[in-house]
Amino acid sequence: MSKLASGRLLSTVAILALLCTPVLAQQKIGFVNTIQILGESEEGKARIAAWDASYKSQMAEVEAEGAELQNLRQQFAQQQLSLNPETQAEMQRSIEEKTTKLQRMQEDINRKAQQDRDKIVQEMSRKMQKILDDYGQQNGFAVIFLRSEQQVFVADALDVTQEILRIYNEQHPVASTGSGGR
Repeated sequence: MSKLASGRLLSTVAILALLCTPVLAQQKIGFVNTIQILGESEEGKARIAAWDASYKSQMAEVEAEGAELQNLRQQFAQQQLSLNPETQAEMQRSIEEKTTKLQRMQEDINRKAQQDRDKIVQEMSRKMQKILDDYGQQNGFAVIFLRSEQQVFVADALDVTQEILRIYNEQHPVASTGSGGR
C-alpha cells in the first residue's frame, strides 16, 4: 500500500472516530457481577445452603463407608499371615469390592452435586438475564457487560451489581420456610 493510500485510510479512520465519539459518549454502559448476585441474593444463599447440606450429608455416608473399608484393611493386615488361603482371597475380594463401591459412590455424589449446582446457576442466570434485559432497556443502557477477572478496572459508577441484586431479591423472594428457592 502506498504512503498516500495509507495516509488517506488513517485520515478516514480518524474522522470516523471523531464523528462517532459523541454518539458513543451518550450511550450508557454498565457492568454486573453475576457471581456476586448468585452468592449474595436471598435465593442464592438459600439454594446454596440447601445444596451444601445435601452434599455434606452424602459425603458423611462416603466417610462412613471409607472408615469401614479402612477397618477391613487393618483387620486383613493384622490377620493376613494367620488366615487360610481361601479366607485371605475372600477378604481381598471384599476389600476390592468395597473399594470399587466407595469410588463409584464418590463419583456419583460428585456428579450429582455438579449437576445440582449447574441447575441452580442455570435457573438463576435465566432470571438474572430477564432482569438485566428489563433494567437495561428501562434505564437507557446500550450494553451491560458481565464482570470478569480480565477487567482490570471498572469505575464504580458503571457497576450495576447492587441495583440488579436489589431487583433480583424483590422479584424472587425466598419463602421463609427455607425451602431453598424455586
